[in-house]
Parts: sequence; C-alpha cells; structure tokens
Amino acid sequence: MTGRRKSAVSNVAWQVGGVGVAAQAVAYGFARYGYGLFLPSLRDRFGLSTSVLGLVNSVSYSGYLLALVMVGALVSRLGPRPMVVAAGVSAAIGMVTVAVARSTWVLVVGLVVAGMASGFSWAPFSDTADRLLPDRTRERVMALIPSGTAFGVTVAGPLALAARGANWRYAWIGFALVAFAMAWYAARVLPAGRHRGDAGGNGGGNGCGHAVTARWFLRPAAVPLYVTAFVYGVIGAFYWAFAVEAASSPSSRRPDSVPPCWRSGWGL
Repeated sequence: MTGRRKSAVSNVAWQVGGVGVAAQAVAYGFARYGYGLFLPSLRDRFGLSTSVLGLVNSVSYSGYLLALVMVGALVSRLGPRPMVVAAGVSAAIGMVTVAVARSTWVLVVGLVVAGMASGFSWAPFSDTADRLLPDRTRERVMALIPSGTAFGVTVAGPLALAARGANWRYAWIGFALVAFAMAWYAARVLPAGRHRGDAGGNGGGNGCGHAVTARWFLRPAAVPLYVTAFVYGVIGAFYWAFAVEAASSPSSRRPDSVPPCWRSGWGL
C-alpha cells in the first residue's frame, strides 16, 4: 500500500471511528442510559413511585426493539447513512421531548423516541466498515466504536450531578444538541445506498453466501449466545435503571454526589 493510500485509509478510519464513537455516546450514553442517571430528578419532578419508574423504563425499551427490527431490513437497502442519521434525529427529538415534558405521558413518549436511537446506531457501522476499510483497519475501528458508550456515560454523570433539581432539563437539551451535531456529521461521512457487495444476491446472507432462514438462527451453536444475551439484558435492565436511584436513596447514607460520579467512574 502506497503512502498516499495509507494516508487516505487512515483519514477514512478516523472519520468512521469518530462518528461511530459519537453515535454510541449519544444513543447509549445519553438517550438510553440517561434515564437511569437522572432518575432521582425525574422521580421528584413527576412524583413517580418505584414501580411506575420501572414500568416507564420497560416501555421506553419498546422504541429500541422497534428500531432493531427496522434497521436489519433497511440498512441493506438504504445504506448506513440514513440509519445513523435517524439515530441522531430520534435521539435529539426524544431528548427534547423529555426536556419539555410536563406530564408522565409526554415523558414516556420522549423516552421511547430517544430509545430508538440505540437500535438504529450500532448495526450500520458493520456495513460502513465493510465498504470503506481494509480488513486490519476495519477490526481496529470496530473495536473502538463501542467505547462511545463509556464516553457518553462519563460525560453524563457529572452533568446529572451539576443539573440537579429543575436544571436537569438543560442537560437533556444539551444532549439533544450533541445528537443533532452527530446526525449532521454522519450525513457528511457515511455512505448511502445499497452495498455493491449485495448485488450478487448475498443480501440477507450470513457472510458465507447462504441465505439466512429461521432455522439458521435456531442452530444449537447459537444457544450460548442467546443465553448470554438474555442474562446480560436482564441484569443490565435493572442496573441501568435503578443503580443511581438505589445509591441515592436515604437508606444508602451516601452524599448526593456519589451516584453520578460513581457511574462516571464506571464509564472510565
């Protein structure tokens, strides 16, 4: 590979990696996990019980599941750019809705729309890396992109501390502005349209030239993956929703600054 070619590949890798990290920070660190970080403020503002808070968290995941179902079918037809832009726009609209919410129902709508961002944001980057990057660079970039979640949580934690009380709305407005900026950058960097590699009839395949059917997903070799995903999902659902609430409860006898800072430290 010539020096000019290496430089071009490096520039593309930095662009794809940058927008990927930003997308995960917005979609997961802000839009999806922000609810748990700001739970004490939301509880006080809307007068919600613990059971209602858990129900709201469960309903908010419906947007995530809907986006996951949609993205698999759409990314092969539209390309990664519209999906990641949709992630940024849905996160921004949802977080603005949360910021201006005056009732629980508006809050739930905002969380559902914001939750769609995490469903849209991850899968398109596999296609992007496959289109734009050689194998070795692709692996490094794909390993870097998930770190965006940790960056997002690290930033959101101190904001949750600084924006206690009525000021929590300003933090969510700030998150929304970052989401709009990410969507704009993704529109400039990421490719759109059907991948040329799909033209030979491999779209919807498993990477080996075979069509994917329901039976392919039900193979015995996939069982450990499903069990791991289920256990991780159950634990994560409780942890991300209620960890800060539990740490900040009166019975915990901890200063108010501990829960958000602890969550930021976990991100680091």
